Amino acid sequence: MNFVSFLIVSVSTFTISFSVEATQSTQPYSRLPAHRKLQANESYIFQRLRTPFSFLQITRILEITTFFENSKLQAEYTYVEDLSDGRGFTAGRVGFCTGTGDLAEVVESYCLVQPKIQLCRFLPRLREISAVAEAQHQPNPDVRGLDQFSKAWTSASNDKKFQQQQDHALMEMYLNPALDYFKRQNLKWPISLSVLYDTFIQHGDGGPDGFKFIFDKTNHDLSDQTYDERQWLNQFLRNRIQILLNPSNHDTADEWRESVTRAYKLQSILNEDHNYLLNRPVQFEHKTTTD
Repeated sequence: MNFVSFLIVSVSTFTISFSVEATQSTQPYSRLPAHRKLQANESYIFQRLRTPFSFLQITRILEITTFFENSKLQAEYTYVEDLSDGRGFTAGRVGFCTGTGDLAEVVESYCLVQPKIQLCRFLPRLREISAVAEAQHQPNPDVRGLDQFSKAWTSASNDKKFQQQQDHALMEMYLNPALDYFKRQNLKWPISLSVLYDTFIQHGDGGPDGFKFIFDKTNHDLSDQTYDERQWLNQFLRNRIQILLNPSNHDTADEWRESVTRAYKLQSILNEDHNYLLNRPVQFEHKTTTD
C-alpha cells in the first residue's frame, strides 16, 4: 500500500446484545446452517484465511465492521461519497479513499484485468492524488479531476470481478495484517481479531493515530505487569478511544468523536455481554448477524 489509509465512518446509534455458548469448531462452508442467505464474498474470504475460527465467527467479525461502516450487514460495494472529511471520495465495502492511496490500488488491480472500463480513465489522476498524500504523510482531500468518478465506481462495482477485487483488497490491506498482529500477540478469541481488524479499517496502520501506535502503546502500558487477553484488549480499546476523542488530524476530529461509539460497543461485547467467542448472533437495530 502506497499510503496508510485513515478511514472515516458514519455511525448510527445502535445496540448490541450477546451471550456465550460452547466454542464452535471450524466447519466446511456448505454444512453450516444460515438464518439468512450467506454472502458469497464472505465464503471467498473465509476460504483464504488461516484461523481456527468457524465460518460463522469470521462472518460475524466482518459483519460487525460492515455495520459500523454502513449501518448494514451486507457489504456495500457500490457505495461512494465525498464525506468532506479530508480524504476525498470514500468508496466500497470498507471505505477505500482517494486521498489515502488504498482506493487507487484497488482500481489499479482491477484495471489490470478490465482495462477498458470507464473507471480506469481515472487511474492517472488517482495516482497523482495518492503521490501527494504519500509525500505529505497525510491524507489528500483534493478531488479535482474526479468528475463522474462516482458514477464510474458504481457501475464497476456491479461487476462480480470488481467485488472480488474489493474482497481481496480487504484481506491484503486490513484483515491479514490484523491477523498477523493477532498471532504476534498470541491472542485467541474471535472478538480480539474483530477489535484489531476494525481498528485497522478505521485508523490505518501508521502515524500518530494509527493501528501500530495503538498496538505498541498498549504493550508499553502493560509492560510492567502480568495480564491476560481480556486486560490487553481493554487497554487497547482505551487507547483507541483516547485517539478517537483527540485525534492528531484535525480534519477528522468531528467525525472520529462521533464514531467513538463503535469502540464502546466492542468494549461491551467483551465486558458486558461476554460474547468473546462470537458464537451468538449480534443484534444491531433489529438487524441480526448470521446465526
